Amino acid sequence: MVYAGLMPDRGSLKLRWVFVCALPLWGCDREVELEHPEPVAAELTCEGASALTRVWTPTRRAELDTALQQVPGEWPQQLLGILDDRVATRGELWQRSYERACAQDQRQIQRCLDIQVWEFDAIVALATAHSEHAAGMWAEIDAVLRDADACEDRSEPSFDAPGLSPTAARAWASLRLLLNASDYAAAGEAVAALERDETIMQTPAYALPVAVTEMVVALSGEDAERASAALAQAQALAAGLGGRAQMTLAQAHAIAASSRHDEPAMLSALDQSVAAARAQPDPWLLFLQLRNSGRIRVQLGDAAGAVEPLAEAVSLSTRLAGAENPHTAEVQISLAQAQLGLDRVETGYDLLTQARDSFVNTLGPDHPQTIASVEAIGQLFMTAGRPGEAQYAYLDLLEIYGDLYGPKDWRTALVKLAIGDSLMAMEQHEGARTMYMEALVPLVQGLGADDRAVIRTSIHLGIAELALGNLDVAHDHCRRGADLAKALAEGDPLITEAKACMDHLAAARSPKPKRKR
Repeated sequence: MVYAGLMPDRGSLKLRWVFVCALPLWGCDREVELEHPEPVAAELTCEGASALTRVWTPTRRAELDTALQQVPGEWPQQLLGILDDRVATRGELWQRSYERACAQDQRQIQRCLDIQVWEFDAIVALATAHSEHAAGMWAEIDAVLRDADACEDRSEPSFDAPGLSPTAARAWASLRLLLNASDYAAAGEAVAALERDETIMQTPAYALPVAVTEMVVALSGEDAERASAALAQAQALAAGLGGRAQMTLAQAHAIAASSRHDEPAMLSALDQSVAAARAQPDPWLLFLQLRNSGRIRVQLGDAAGAVEPLAEAVSLSTRLAGAENPHTAEVQISLAQAQLGLDRVETGYDLLTQARDSFVNTLGPDHPQTIASVEAIGQLFMTAGRPGEAQYAYLDLLEIYGDLYGPKDWRTALVKLAIGDSLMAMEQHEGARTMYMEALVPLVQGLGADDRAVIRTSIHLGIAELALGNLDVAHDHCRRGADLAKALAEGDPLITEAKACMDHLAAARSPKPKRKR
């Protein structure tokens, strides 16, 4: 997972799509084949009540454990523990709810409960086959069986659908996880497989997420015509599905508008998704829409407009799951960014500290979300002109990355680059030079000589050497950085830094005029 700041910066980035579908778009298994799906159990046999025991078997748990052991850090075992705990504490409640719904012929409640297990199944499948995606699924893992007792109050058109075979259910549940992982190729494969399933495509509640995913995949490939056709299909499918489907459709319109760089249309669609969520009985849907709306506004630079939805999302998540839960912490980071945009440094720091502590206690001290919150604290203090306080955060990161990857890894080197910059801001040039020198070779080896992090390190090392009076050495680094910076896009700030490095060097070398006697 890449985080801005310590991870290599790639120049200007397009607005990140935030897509959390109001209809469940869950789980993943790359090996999707639905040409000859297994038969679906009859609606009233209540076989679905035993689905959880088929999903979380000792064998599948052991396979997931083996896969997660390949991922560095302690956090994978913490996530595995969350799944164990949810099955132990919520599994029986889920089964009783299913049996009761089945006995009363409550198909909508059954589908609501089915979807929870399909999500669980999909998470296990994806994390086992592609453990590199496990860290990014923390929110879905934390939500497993969270609302096992809530389906009885959520009878709505979106859940009035026939059952699916386990293979089809897992494939359908793959869509959101694949989109969240930005794995558009695999998402496209899943869509192609699902489009061959008659039950999926003839049931609007199932076909809608397929159409929206098709649109996102098409946009990722810059196929505007295909995306437009998929959006039109989604709009037709959503017409008779109720408010939950309207949220999905509003999000699809927001994504489409984002791809056109139409900010007013995108924000209008986000507002519509929030309004639709307020009318739904599931409070987590409102939380997701508020989070998305606020996060997008932060990315657009509208700090003032982001504060209200993000603050409401924090309040709602705290009420639903407590002050110390990872969903609240995630939104606190976005809210902190908004507060910083309004120059409220201390408020931003308090929010980031709360988020960090929550992530440490729920996901683990070395989980990427925890690391991101620590990095954000460092960036906050650097932006506020308090490099000494930023250094404490960066030293924590140095210890974490050193333990995870070793002192010579490029990720550890990026932390050293950040520490070097904090030392330079305090005019501790010798210490900064040491950090830059230790960072340079691992960055070249890990990222390539033309990576922006390498260019930045070369330029900053040249500036440090210049400050220490080592003009010849400074010239080598400044010249190398300036040459590499020529390949960057026009207006890139590193080009300006490289020019300043060469200009200061030239000024230092120019003979000073003699004083007149």
